[in-house]
Amino acid sequence: MCRNRHIGGAVLALLVLAAEAGGAPQAKRASPIEGQWQISFFAIQYNRVSPSDTGDTLTVETDITLTIKEGKMTISSGTESFTWRIDRVEQKEGQLGEIDLTGETAKLQPQKGIFSLDKDVLTLCYPPNSAERPKELKIKPNEQGVLLRAKRVK
Repeated sequence: MCRNRHIGGAVLALLVLAAEAGGAPQAKRASPIEGQWQISFFAIQYNRVSPSDTGDTLTVETDITLTIKEGKMTISSGTESFTWRIDRVEQKEGQLGEIDLTGETAKLQPQKGIFSLDKDVLTLCYPPNSAERPKELKIKPNEQGVLLRAKRVK
């Protein structure tokens, strides 16, 4: 009985010391881009896949939603949805944010994207099959890319 009291006291003392030293577990801070978004502009540009294919830009303006939560990004339209694992999100003051994604629905190579967040408007750009991160929020001619703009759903 006496022994258990000493062990319990020692554990309590260690927890207090850890908390005072900042060693207590911290709640993970939510990313500023987490939430439910309504996509207002969605463009996919792809390169030619065969000599008869001219390559094109597909622009979609329809009822598409974007959900970012718990380390996942999901784009949904009707009965279809595609999910990516978010490996990293970082945004420094005054700069475009960076996001690293790995496809879960479609097994794609990791994708390095950029984003801007202006109040409740998120703009996201990433190349679907490139190891290079875009430098600006646009798709260049003859390059593959995805560009979307969404408004946060309140």
